[in-house]
Amino acid sequence: MDPEGPSNEPEPISDKDFHLKGIKAMSQKRDVTYDLYRYFQGEMKSGDEHLLNIQKQGYYSEAREWLLSLSPEEMKYGTANREQRLAEAKRFADLAGTTVEQIAEENNLSDLL
Repeated sequence: MDPEGPSNEPEPISDKDFHLKGIKAMSQKRDVTYDLYRYFQGEMKSGDEHLLNIQKQGYYSEAREWLLSLSPEEMKYGTANREQRLAEAKRFADLAGTTVEQIAEENNLSDLL
């Protein structure tokens, strides 16, 4: 027993857990495939379900971002036209296992289609 009482220091976190936590957070905003393969190449190649679900969330988020870029306000940024942006949204929606229509409906973006 520690004579000074319980330690207030947090448990050390492994490098993999640290990276996974960050990647999970990033998957809410963008595609994280590169990051998953960078830190978890073996697990990704072996088909780790947990990591594949994080990857799928990243695809979904990326598709949502491409849909958001279809708004008139966002169209003034970048060089992709409406058709190219919609094609990217469809590509990422397919990778996420859903449709752009479903993503648009779930995120109140149907008026952008």
